[in-house]
Amino acid sequence: MFFVIDNQSKKDYVKKIIKLNPAIIPKEETLIAIFNEIRNTQAGKKNTSVVEGVTLEAPDEVLNYGRHLTTTEIRLLVLNRILNQKVIGSNVPRSFIYTYSRFPEENRNNLLEDCQLDLSRALFNSNCKEDFWKLFENIYNIITNNPLDNINELYRKLDKNIINRSMDFTTLSLKYFISVIKDGIEL
Repeated sequence: MFFVIDNQSKKDYVKKIIKLNPAIIPKEETLIAIFNEIRNTQAGKKNTSVVEGVTLEAPDEVLNYGRHLTTTEIRLLVLNRILNQKVIGSNVPRSFIYTYSRFPEENRNNLLEDCQLDLSRALFNSNCKEDFWKLFENIYNIITNNPLDNINELYRKLDKNIINRSMDFTTLSLKYFISVIKDGIEL
């Protein structure tokens, strides 16, 4: 968990959260926008209920009031902002439509939900967070080096060792994640 420290810049605060390769780190104005979004979301939570007159016995009791952002919530805010789109609960990504349309029509909604569930599970799996960000970085680099490739070609270029450590994804949900990143980055 990271806390804002007065002598730390906004961009450095966000860089500590995402720990990505410098080539993937967004522009300074995007980092500041991410910081401001985190700050505003946290401020909104602080104003949701009254806690006047409450005496805390220990620091951990502050968590009982739900007026904080979890690490997971912060990561999702950051990922949404980096990709310039809502990662979970969105429509079919443009790059995934070919795969989606080939799937049996009666199972398409389940496919989309399963892919989003796998992505959510991978994003929020605290035991594999480093593997998730390595996978994100690998996908990002392959897309930027091969911007015209479709998701199947991009999938075949991924580092197999990283794929094997990404146990929350199936082949289809990983292709979905590739399409989310492909559609989300500006090339």
